[in-house]
Amino acid sequence: MLDRLQRILGASDLLVVILDLSGRIQYFNPACERLTGYDHEEVLDQEMFGLLLPVEQRESVRLVFEQLKAGDFPNEHENIWVTREGDHRQIHWHNTAETGPDGRVSRVIGTGIDVTDQRESEHSLKTIVDYVPALIARLDLQYRFIFTNLAYKEWFGLDASEIVGRHVKEILGEAAFEILQPHFARALSGQLSVYDGEVPYAYGGIRFIHGIYVPQYDEVGRVEGCIITAVDLSEQYRLSRKLEAARHRSDAMLATAADAIVTIDQHGLVDSFNHGAVNMFGYRPEEVIGKNVSMLMPEPYASRHDEFVARYLATGKKRVIGIGREVMCRCSDGSGFPAELSIGEFEEEGQIRFTGFIKDISDRREAEKTAREHLDELTHVTRLSSMGEMASGIAHEINQPLTAIVTTAQALIRLLAGNRLAPGQLEQSLNQIIKQGQRASDVIHEMRRFLKKTDQSDFGPEDTNEHIVTILELFGHDAQSRAVAIELDLAPDLPLVCINGIQLEQVVFNLVRNAIEAFDDSDRSVNDAWILLSTRTCADEPGMVEICVRDNGPGISDEVRARLFMPFVTTKVKGMGQGLSICRSIVEACGGSISAPIEQRGTCFRIRLPAID
Repeated sequence: MLDRLQRILGASDLLVVILDLSGRIQYFNPACERLTGYDHEEVLDQEMFGLLLPVEQRESVRLVFEQLKAGDFPNEHENIWVTREGDHRQIHWHNTAETGPDGRVSRVIGTGIDVTDQRESEHSLKTIVDYVPALIARLDLQYRFIFTNLAYKEWFGLDASEIVGRHVKEILGEAAFEILQPHFARALSGQLSVYDGEVPYAYGGIRFIHGIYVPQYDEVGRVEGCIITAVDLSEQYRLSRKLEAARHRSDAMLATAADAIVTIDQHGLVDSFNHGAVNMFGYRPEEVIGKNVSMLMPEPYASRHDEFVARYLATGKKRVIGIGREVMCRCSDGSGFPAELSIGEFEEEGQIRFTGFIKDISDRREAEKTAREHLDELTHVTRLSSMGEMASGIAHEINQPLTAIVTTAQALIRLLAGNRLAPGQLEQSLNQIIKQGQRASDVIHEMRRFLKKTDQSDFGPEDTNEHIVTILELFGHDAQSRAVAIELDLAPDLPLVCINGIQLEQVVFNLVRNAIEAFDDSDRSVNDAWILLSTRTCADEPGMVEICVRDNGPGISDEVRARLFMPFVTTKVKGMGQGLSICRSIVEACGGSISAPIEQRGTCFRIRLPAID
């Protein structure tokens, strides 16, 4: 029987060692030999504590041995055995004692299992569980904690000793327990449960979590607890809500934007079509989304659009993207309208998409047309006025010789009447001279009368500020292209003035144009070129309204200033010198005045016009 038992113990992997009451080895089975590298004969009657135990564990194992000798058995504990090669092995022992007829312990018997690999695996698993970015815990059937990972402890700010063994309500708080208890109960009944939402924790405040509650089973398949895995998604939830709010704001802006905003994919198919696009093109979103954007274009652009997109995707060469341009668009009724198009590119889910920002510029084009017509009218008036000034000068110069011709002819007739010259052909010729001379004089007088400045009946009540704003619109693009800022300082509630409106605009137009061209003729050392148009009532001259055109340009020389408003005086290379003379004629014709006071820098023209009560 003993031989049979030894054969069984020899074939087993179970470690069996028998010690006498002094701790000397009496039996050392083959499993022990294989583990330690020592033969039975080598260890027989050797004290186990000094042979197989590391120094730091000898005292604690002796205490266990003494308890066994005192009859405190069975007993379980773990300790380290050191092999012949110096390796450390973790052994889990089940200890008991052999007693004699008197009931006293005579020998100690230990049976053990090498759990080194298991403990290392458990340690690795525990390390992994501790540092997984999730809260992991185990509950028993009474809702008591039996395990928590490091993240769980740190999240609640507690040590393991403060959590393990306590009811989950004590840790989570009553409000949190009320929300999560149904999920604990479901897991303890053997069903998986999941929760996503906010939880008012007693320790961490309100947090948004994603929790999974899994039943845990024992060896026979009975539920013995549940495993909790929770992830704190509060920051992600906050960002998600922020992004959602931003998306709603973005959607609201897109929906209320007056301009059309259209997005397409790399195949030219429409992804989105905002409210502005609906109003602009006349299509409902469902009529456009999923269809090729070329339906919004007239020919020949519609047929070539896909080719343009394909060329860009193949070469990366930008012709429209990031560069604003003017295009023609097509409405649902087939009509077209001019638009300003800007295209942006972005990537979504690995796919290239394009956003088109479309602004209807029909009103702008109409305004520009009106402005051009107005400008043409002003130019025409300027030409007429120039002709008037020139005709006046010419008439003055020609009238004298014509008068002399007439006088001479009349003298010749008197000679003929005195019979000092033969009548006949000479008389006929002289009469013709008189006739032609009078005719020339009449023509010149008629030209002067026709080109004479408007009489008082053409003067009417005019809004000074309104006409200045109109002039500013004419110069908007020109001034911007020349980097000249035009600013307004218009006094409110100005009285109306007595002048012809077109001629008032002609005067201001000439002064502003002169200022802009003066910057071109200068060396442009002034980087912040500006022109200021202002209006006010004159405190020093009641009943008058003043218009001031001021700039920070090169100014007027003293030589030119002395003859500034005279005809044919100019500082321009190609100027005729009629503009300021015409301006003075127009202003003075309605009872006003124009002057150019000396300035420290730049030029200032002051126009004063009579106000209408």
